[in-house]
Amino acid sequence: MRIALLTSDHIRHKYFASVLQENHDLRLVVAEEKGNKFQFEGKTQEETSILKSHFESLEQEQARFFENISDFPKSISETMFVHRGGINSPTVVQKIRDHNVDGIAVFGCGILHKRIFELCPGCVVNAHQGLSPYCRGSGTKVELFATADRILSMATVCTK
Repeated sequence: MRIALLTSDHIRHKYFASVLQENHDLRLVVAEEKGNKFQFEGKTQEETSILKSHFESLEQEQARFFENISDFPKSISETMFVHRGGINSPTVVQKIRDHNVDGIAVFGCGILHKRIFELCPGCVVNAHQGLSPYCRGSGTKVELFATADRILSMATVCTK
């Protein structure tokens, strides 16, 4: 199956791409830069400190866990980097068309526009580490621990 991956540019997303490439014909990776500074801001100074500590620890642990991953796999036909919010651009839509993919995997990028889903009807799979729409962004598990709400510990995998 020929696949396009819409993702982000963090090390865990590079790892995900390498796993997909092992089992599928990954033709295109579109990596959207992260940069939501608001994820580090809590309602209080204490919450902000907790969030900052969480994301610093996350980055350190991911670097340790994924120590052998530094980039997206070189065997992918094309890797394209877009600025935050650029995942729905006409350029990205055209690149997906150009690669003639059978499906689209989504992990860690921004919210997708309807035109992305229309490129591969019924073959878009989104993996998200929180219960949508309640948990948004990179801090999905922080919210779980901050609120002690077990329902937020679920994950969302959806197809469209």
